Amino acid sequence: MPGKRRRHRTAAADRPPILASAAAIDLAIKAVARTHYGFGGNCATFAFVLNRMFGGDGSYLIVESGHYEFADHVLVNIRGRLFDADGMVRRADVRSRWCGDGERLETFYDPSPDGCYVLGLAGEGFGAKLDAAKLEAALRTALASAPSGAEAAPPPSSGRR
Repeated sequence: MPGKRRRHRTAAADRPPILASAAAIDLAIKAVARTHYGFGGNCATFAFVLNRMFGGDGSYLIVESGHYEFADHVLVNIRGRLFDADGMVRRADVRSRWCGDGERLETFYDPSPDGCYVLGLAGEGFGAKLDAAKLEAALRTALASAPSGAEAAPPPSSGRR
């Protein structure tokens, strides 16, 4: 059942999860996001692919505003860090960017290996749909070319504490 906390690795059985630092994941996302648009209805696909690749347990943060057909935005929680198509982001920055009148942040769990529940949150979207396989291949390529011990700048602060 979606929304209930269950521990389940969603990495493909033939590919073990990638162990990469948060900084390396951040740099790979930023490199790939130039050609793979992760917003406008594609955020759920982007989050699901990241979850599957990095051994996530199906833990997502969604921006919810009362319409249960879709989420306003979907991020993935990987080892305590939040990621979307912008890279690594802080919860406070998500709140300031995405939460206006009536929107709230909500933890969402999708333990299914195919991400059927989280992918269902995408809505109709506004742009071209992301191809999950191509996105994963691009992320793997970006990670392979990232310098080892990659250091990324911390996500920009919203100025709020």
